[in-house]
Amino acid sequence: MLLALQKAKPRAVVVDAHPHSQVRQMREHEVDRLVREYTKTRNMRQVAREFRVSRATAAKHLASRGIDTSKSMKPADIAKARELYAQGMGSGRIGTLLGFDNKTILKAVR
Repeated sequence: MLLALQKAKPRAVVVDAHPHSQVRQMREHEVDRLVREYTKTRNMRQVAREFRVSRATAAKHLASRGIDTSKSMKPADIAKARELYAQGMGSGRIGTLLGFDNKTILKAVR
């Protein structure tokens, strides 16, 4: 019997390579929550992780609801950042308020 076990070929083990590889349909109320969370945090990676979907899937759902997920600063954001910076507010705090990195804020105000 031991000889038979030694000659047996090892079976392939299926490893789940990606944590989101199980496909599931998001329900409307889940997409609504995803939109609310994204508009609060403006962080695609965090929202995708929270809802256990890929960033591409999260972006697709947000785009279907008309949410702009581009990371570039709009002219209104730049104007607001410059105004707050002129008032003495730090770039880190401005970034937190507007949803951008402090380096992006500094680039915009220069």
